[in-house]
Amino acid sequence: MTRYICSECGNEIPYVSDFCYQCGSLKSKAFKIDEGGEMEGGEVPCPNCGKPIEEDARYCRHCGIETDSVTAPGIPARPHMFSPMVLRKNGALAMGLAFLFGFLGIYGLGHLAMKKWSRGIMFLSMSAVNWYIYIATGDLVTVVMLISLFIFFRQSMEVTALAYGRE
Repeated sequence: MTRYICSECGNEIPYVSDFCYQCGSLKSKAFKIDEGGEMEGGEVPCPNCGKPIEEDARYCRHCGIETDSVTAPGIPARPHMFSPMVLRKNGALAMGLAFLFGFLGIYGLGHLAMKKWSRGIMFLSMSAVNWYIYIATGDLVTVVMLISLFIFFRQSMEVTALAYGRE
């Protein structure tokens, strides 16, 4: 039975599915692996359009994407892993706001700088609730600090991913 391996994330796509459950990539772009573990047709599919690429081609003749991120047959490629890490516009500002104000217990400003309004408002709401619990009850200081630490790391990771275009 043919197995389908996602060309984006490398996870196996179930036979009955039309897309990858992990990243949403279409099954038509997936690598087809036969029972012996070899790629069907012996060709490497383009990570962008899924059509076969000639062995020594530098660009896909179907969609024009550069193929230097395509690996040997049987090894799924993840082109986004090999792209250079470049800060997006407002990325440094967003990371600065996220870390500086996040350290002070005010979360979501980095998301707002990256124009992710709903996530920014959600994190601002979480910081307001966190501060309310901290001020209203003096007994739960340890719990509030643990929650605050979790929120800080979560929003910092998200803003860093946004700043580098990984999300």
